Amino acid sequence: MSVVQQIADVLGISVSQLTGTTDTVGHARGGGVPEVEAVRAALTRHEAHLGGCPPAVPELGVVERSVGHAWLCLARADYLRLLRALPDLITTIQWCAAGSRGSDPGGGEHQSVTVLVEQVYQIAAEVLRRLGVLDVAWLAADRAVLASADSGDVWWAARAAIPLADVLRDMGQPRHGFELCVTTAHRLAGVNPLDGPPGYLSVYGTLLLHAALSAAGLGDEISTADLLDQAETVAEAVGPGHDYYRTCFGPALVAITRVATAVELGCGQKILADVSRLAADPDFHRLPAAIRAAYLIDVARAHLQDADPITAGRALLAADRTAEGEVRARPAARDVLAAVLRASPRAEPAVTQLAETLNLTI
Repeated sequence: MSVVQQIADVLGISVSQLTGTTDTVGHARGGGVPEVEAVRAALTRHEAHLGGCPPAVPELGVVERSVGHAWLCLARADYLRLLRALPDLITTIQWCAAGSRGSDPGGGEHQSVTVLVEQVYQIAAEVLRRLGVLDVAWLAADRAVLASADSGDVWWAARAAIPLADVLRDMGQPRHGFELCVTTAHRLAGVNPLDGPPGYLSVYGTLLLHAALSAAGLGDEISTADLLDQAETVAEAVGPGHDYYRTCFGPALVAITRVATAVELGCGQKILADVSRLAADPDFHRLPAAIRAAYLIDVARAHLQDADPITAGRALLAADRTAEGEVRARPAARDVLAAVLRASPRAEPAVTQLAETLNLTI
């Protein structure tokens, strides 16, 4: 799959276009999709904590590879594949944690397993949030934070605050998300916040970015700008092309977040000049497909704010080519597409065809 993804990236098309498949999850807002309900069921089962009979649990190395593959699916917006894998992965990691706690309480193996538990819950929270299933996303994100207290890895523990803050923001509670990110960042930082290894700086900088997103949700332009400027300084210290602690933090991510916050503040038209510059940045093209596609959806929103639905539609088509799952599975993208069609009844045929593919009516 990694080779197929690279070929698709070079050709500028989606994996499904290259392979001739349409393996995407349906519109999932509010649940009801079988794959989503299977994840919900896995999160609500607690056999491993109730002293049941454990199944044959894979070796830790096998579980680590499965978690790594789940991160890869999230980065590619391969949401259906990820949703299908998550129920077994959640159950397996719970049994692993129970077994390591019983045989090695407080030991290195238990801490290693707990870090994997954190990651699985963070992945589940993020994909469910993107699909608009916020009640289950909140549950998974909260589980990740609770697990982090037992992991012994302060940076993974701090990273666990990010999906929870995002869920809170999407649930209409940006102030709680802002406070969570700012508090966690301050606790993580030392006397000199820029004095630390790249992994720490990446988590710290990402917390600042997500605090900025929450501040934009509150309409706080001053705090948003200040947090973005702080994050930009941290990103310069980290440099481009890294993915410490699965954050993809660097200058390009800061630039993307500037666009997202401007759109959230209702002034997306003011940063359209930055959009063209970012498109020529090699660091931007090194980011995962899902992040680039989500950014293009924000670009579409910016063009709508600039009263240019035709260019907004083209940005959505570019997002669909970049990571099909971002457009075809995320409620936020469907909302933008509907807005494009309402603003431009004579939209380009490709935009109309995309709406028909999604069974979107306005």
